[in-house]
Amino acid sequence: MGIAFVPIWRIVVSWLRCRQLSALPQWGPHARSPRYRRGFQQVTDDNDSLMTIDHVYSAPNPHVVSSEGIYLWDRDGRRYLDGEACNGGSLLGYDHSIIDAAARNLAKLPAAPSFVETDVRMRLGRRLRKIFEPAGTQSGRVIFDTSGASAIETAVKLAGNYLGDHQVFVLAGAYHGRSMYTSALSSSFRYRQTSSISSYPVVRLPTVSSDAGAESVAHSTSIAVQLISAELWGGTHSPGYRGRRIRPILIVEAFQNVGGGNLLSYNYLRAICKQVQDAGGLVIADETFTGIYRTGPLWSYMPAEIFPDIVVGCKALSNSMAPFSCIWAANHVSHPETAQPGLQSATFASCALTLGIVHAVLDKIDEIGLKGLGEKAMHLQQKFATIGQQLKAECPTIIRSHSAIGAILKLQLNGPQAHRVRHKLLTAENDRLLVSSTGLAPDTILVHPSLLVSDHEIDAMYGLLRVALRNDEL
Repeated sequence: MGIAFVPIWRIVVSWLRCRQLSALPQWGPHARSPRYRRGFQQVTDDNDSLMTIDHVYSAPNPHVVSSEGIYLWDRDGRRYLDGEACNGGSLLGYDHSIIDAAARNLAKLPAAPSFVETDVRMRLGRRLRKIFEPAGTQSGRVIFDTSGASAIETAVKLAGNYLGDHQVFVLAGAYHGRSMYTSALSSSFRYRQTSSISSYPVVRLPTVSSDAGAESVAHSTSIAVQLISAELWGGTHSPGYRGRRIRPILIVEAFQNVGGGNLLSYNYLRAICKQVQDAGGLVIADETFTGIYRTGPLWSYMPAEIFPDIVVGCKALSNSMAPFSCIWAANHVSHPETAQPGLQSATFASCALTLGIVHAVLDKIDEIGLKGLGEKAMHLQQKFATIGQQLKAECPTIIRSHSAIGAILKLQLNGPQAHRVRHKLLTAENDRLLVSSTGLAPDTILVHPSLLVSDHEIDAMYGLLRVALRNDEL
């Protein structure tokens, strides 16, 4: 029996990876800190039935019992202004009338088998298709799914089915979900380690922010083009295809939410999408967080003047009130002769209750008008730009920079202090404020409330942020 020798460098790399993994939090930012362990103990003492692997923030995490508008109330009666809006998806706030309308939509058909067709489903498909095709430059079809991560998987499945041999490209700072497959796409080493397919061949391209100079954009574009070109005949990431023509699949977020509120350079985005499509590949736009005016335009990719072959929309379509996502694909990808029956199926993707809620949300959007929502997003951008300037002037030692991107306020701090500021906001004496932060960017705070938030409520958020940031300076 022969003896297999392992190169020394492989042993060293494996050892370093184990050391790196053991030094990382078990889950959530700063999980191993004493403060985090105390918070974890509070959670587990109060809950002996539910797992806590889906807790993305360290304690304190409010235990809420009711909601209305942009407010939440916890079981002790404390009120929270929600500047996070269910990870940006609750565009219309906590509107109980949507549930009532959904119930009326279900009066005749509360449920149906997943393999039958219904008027509710077909009508929703037509309504959503109009939203995904606002300019009329492309036509296509839609399919429903249950989450952003599963929708990304369906999108890649559609693209791979159309292309055959392919290579997936993502951007540095990317986040496309926490399922087994989408974890492998993440820029986070910790997220990738949770996936048993973390070695899935993925090529990671540079990310270029919108504030980058022309020289930086040109340099990163050159690197990205070389990386894409190197894989077209089977490169280092796809050795099994060596000598065979493969097609690129590029997944892009024009605005990287989990990546730290990073708005991409439109020139860079346009260049790499052109490179992929000129090579016969497909572009997938991940609009899970950004869709429906969150960043200003209807879809965040639109100002870059690119034309994705597939678009994934999610949170805002159900106002974050039901597990729903929608994948739109252009006709060349979605035609029944190409995307044949049986390629994808999900038992609850066409759940009658979910579809009823989405119809009710779209009815509300129709009342306001898509143009009206866009105007509200731009008004919020102006308000957030002013607030950012004021906070920067009042807290210069803690805030490094600020920006307003549609209905999003981004505060970049001078260090990894986001968790401390968030903690202060959640333990304020009177009203409290929910904001967003992420382990991929521990120096960044994002505020993205409902688009229907009032100026008075925005001013209240500013006051709470001001107190928390000034206290952190002290």
